[in-house]
Amino acid sequence: MAKKDLMSEVERLFVIEGKTLTRISELLGVSKKTLSRWKKKLDLGKKRSAFLSTPRAIADSLQDVLRVKVEQITSMEASEVTPPILDGLHKLIKSVKNIRRETDPLAEAVNTFDRFSLFVAEREPKRQVRERLALLMQEFFERLAKGEYE
Repeated sequence: MAKKDLMSEVERLFVIEGKTLTRISELLGVSKKTLSRWKKKLDLGKKRSAFLSTPRAIADSLQDVLRVKVEQITSMEASEVTPPILDGLHKLIKSVKNIRRETDPLAEAVNTFDRFSLFVAEREPKRQVRERLALLMQEFFERLAKGEYE
């Protein structure tokens, strides 16, 4: 993978996926020292902070809280599940739905592709296959941005 493409992937993993430099180093085979330099050069800390305040990131965080709450409720006895607990769960679900409705469909498509690329990275042992897929996805979104598929 070319350095420019590798730096873009590092940015995506750090900013959007919230991966640590250690995990990115493991995934991409880039030293933590190099990643630290790129983090500073690309101002990834600031970009991550900005991303975390986006509606999508907020909805993702609420969805994580919702997941934990559902797990807690499923482990409770039926008599322990009180109306205030169910009301809180209902409010979380409603909040996530409202925020998701406001997000950009293209951003959601990109998010889905990002998650798919993580899925492939975890399961595909051949680096060449992963790199080829990443290049195809990048080309697809560049063409999409130019309006080629409308």
